Amino acid sequence: MNKEYLSTYFEGVAAKRLNAADVSTRLSDKHELNEVGPLRNLLGEEMLDNCPTTFVHISDQCESFFEDSFITWYGTKTSDLKYSEQRLCFSSNTVMEMAKEGDLLIVAKRPKNKIVVFIVPWHGTIENQMLWLFRVPGKFDTKFKYLDYHGGDDCPLDFASRYILDHLSIAIDEHENQDTVNLSNLLLKRFPLGFPNTLEFSSFVRETLPKIDEVGDPDKTLLTWVQQDGRLSQRLERQILAPLIKESFWNQKELDFDKFLELSINVINQRESHVSEAFGHHLAHIFTSNKLKFERQTVTGSLDKNTFLFPDEVSQNDGVLGSIRLTILGVKSTCKDRWVQAMYEAARIQKNYLVTIEPGISESQTEEMKAQNLQLIVPRQLHATYRDSQRQWLMDVKEYIHMVRQQQDIHAQV
Repeated sequence: MNKEYLSTYFEGVAAKRLNAADVSTRLSDKHELNEVGPLRNLLGEEMLDNCPTTFVHISDQCESFFEDSFITWYGTKTSDLKYSEQRLCFSSNTVMEMAKEGDLLIVAKRPKNKIVVFIVPWHGTIENQMLWLFRVPGKFDTKFKYLDYHGGDDCPLDFASRYILDHLSIAIDEHENQDTVNLSNLLLKRFPLGFPNTLEFSSFVRETLPKIDEVGDPDKTLLTWVQQDGRLSQRLERQILAPLIKESFWNQKELDFDKFLELSINVINQRESHVSEAFGHHLAHIFTSNKLKFERQTVTGSLDKNTFLFPDEVSQNDGVLGSIRLTILGVKSTCKDRWVQAMYEAARIQKNYLVTIEPGISESQTEEMKAQNLQLIVPRQLHATYRDSQRQWLMDVKEYIHMVRQQQDIHAQV
């Protein structure tokens, strides 16, 4: 099995918009979805009685909510003569109670017959990302659309797909070969005492890859470095934590749940912090290779610490002339957090810039950015995850570098 394809993680999905009948309250503790014929391709013709199913509510505004429940699928082959047509019933659960008319419903079949039901509020960033991940056609309604990833609908995992799977807490299986074994050995040899600082690790990541043209194609280069950084940091993370977990938890007669939870939270927080900082370090290397003059924000104040100042911090405090020369670039690996934090000194700077590696940000969010005079920059390879109307407005990294270089060349002549 090729681990670089979506079929490794999902055998197929069926997606639809919830209609009023789907979300209406029933008198019994069973609920039913409508127009489920295409689910026959996904769930089969045999009856599935009280099949364990994970229900997931995932939205832009809050953390994902998971609940284990059950579904019952009445296929065409059933001894119960009362049901001559396919029906899908589900037990009462909090996720389905949160669902609203118009929300995106995805019934997914994972390997080993594991069923997952996703509920995603409509017209948000998460909906865009889920539709992109599963390659659901743009036009679909309250009737299920079935996609078979073991058939003709399979697709390779690109950067955006990996990004979304990671945010769904689905670990990507890395194919073990001599190259990955060599990388593991190199990681342990280079960092025997554990994690180094992010700047040192980011430099190491770039050394493990063949020479890339960060001047000719900074967009592809950035995504390549960020993806490799994620692979290697999580590999080092496992190598460091596996012995600790085994010693601290597995060998005890009774699990210290609080200690385990504390470790888990720390790992998640450190991982998120690493991604954000590494993103900034790789960007800085690209800007340096492109001979741009810039400084990273070093003083705590109105600017977020992961901010670039072009050409320097002196221009920030240099009155009207400085505001003309100054370009500020905010860096956010994801815009799910408060991207407004990137809006610094907007009263003095005519236009602000924000770079992200998040795919498929919603139209409502990008329209809000436009209204705030904030230009979004996204690597060119991720533009396909955005809608046509958004792509005309988006800027890529190469375009931004060209713009800043032109500004700095002009001001250098003054």
